[in-house]
Amino acid sequence: MAKVFLIFSIIFSIRIPFTEKRDDIKTGYTPVHARAFDEMQAYLQFYDGLDPVLLYVIITARDGGSMNRLAHLNQTVALIDRVGKGFPVRNLTFYDICKSFCDANEPVLQYRVNLSFFF
Repeated sequence: MAKVFLIFSIIFSIRIPFTEKRDDIKTGYTPVHARAFDEMQAYLQFYDGLDPVLLYVIITARDGGSMNRLAHLNQTVALIDRVGKGFPVRNLTFYDICKSFCDANEPVLQYRVNLSFFF
């Protein structure tokens, strides 16, 4: 059984070194036909091809330790919610207009949920 698995692994792994690797910080690993690309095209047409303005918030622990602590992750999620709900413009919050871009923070939320099962 192990030999069969090894043979299949070798056969299906032969192509890996020859696969072209592409990584784009703007699109990441977004599927080719994602709605976000249509939104990006509309943005680029509106702003004459200028790159979109992106804002990233990098959060670190005040004590210099790991963010892999439930209390710190809870504060991170609270900050994400505060930004998403707390600054309405014409009665619209970030969560009202962000559509698929809201999912950028989903890994943090899911990690916190899963970590809370252990603590």
